[in-house]
Amino acid sequence: MVKMTNKTASDLIVESLLKAIKNKKLLPGQELTQEKLAEEFGVSRMPVRDALKTLIAEGSLTKMTNRHICVAGKKADQKAKTTNNIKKPKIIKTSKNGTDYKAITENMTRNKLQLLPAREQVAAILRKDIWSGKLQEGQLITLEEIAGMVGVSSMPVREAFQILQTEGFLELRHNKAAVVLGINKQLIKDHYELRALLESEAIGIVAEKHRNIDGINAVFEEAKKSLAEHKYAEYKAYNQSWHMAIWQAAGNTSMTRVLSNLWNGLSQGYKMTEQDYAKISITEHEQIMKALRKYDGPKCRKLMRHHIVRSMKSIMTNLK
Repeated sequence: MVKMTNKTASDLIVESLLKAIKNKKLLPGQELTQEKLAEEFGVSRMPVRDALKTLIAEGSLTKMTNRHICVAGKKADQKAKTTNNIKKPKIIKTSKNGTDYKAITENMTRNKLQLLPAREQVAAILRKDIWSGKLQEGQLITLEEIAGMVGVSSMPVREAFQILQTEGFLELRHNKAAVVLGINKQLIKDHYELRALLESEAIGIVAEKHRNIDGINAVFEEAKKSLAEHKYAEYKAYNQSWHMAIWQAAGNTSMTRVLSNLWNGLSQGYKMTEQDYAKISITEHEQIMKALRKYDGPKCRKLMRHHIVRSMKSIMTNLK
């Protein structure tokens, strides 16, 4: 098991907000709230809270109270002075022309590498380690152990344990631990068939409804570049981001939520190296992109289903 080297959700939120401030989409004195940011970025409050703390520490944001944070600047300083003189601070409402969180999120998708929340990333790592045999049936794993190995706090590990329990991969214990359950071909087959069904439907919607595919295409081009430069760790992140861009372009939040929980990363078998698998993956992505650029819904569905089913067959080679 390796540490997660990709940028965290908190890092991406920091970068996106900094760009919004630089481009004056966020102006001095405008209020930011954890609840709204978490909703718009599609994450829990924890990475948002961490991102805000980072921006406050570097001076990009001004903390007025525990719940009220503004973009730094003269207007923010004036509001902070006013707030400090009031025992019960008023909530400073965003104006009608205030923060465009949707635009920030779309910009993040187009220009930054958008990744799944930490809980889904941890679940993907554990799922893959169970399938590969690195985590054996009957093995006891703890929150602290996995958090240390993956490089995150215990909260996303706890949430990942819960995801994997519902899928039948883990059995939770009361002492912040879990036992690895046995796996079989049917369990893996069920997992990938659901992915194939939902992912082929997602890209079918994007093609048939002529959704904007600029974000999908941008991530694909970056993925090709990372492989050409032999940056295989980067490719794994771009692979995840490419799939996410398709789900989000489909515009079905429930579908995106389920697919996020099902994510398991590159599905190479034990006979194949990560580099060889990445080359197969990008070739299939390129075929899908050709069909998507023509908005050919039936072909997009067919190619995506083949892509997922082929991944299933690859991971099956890990089973004895």
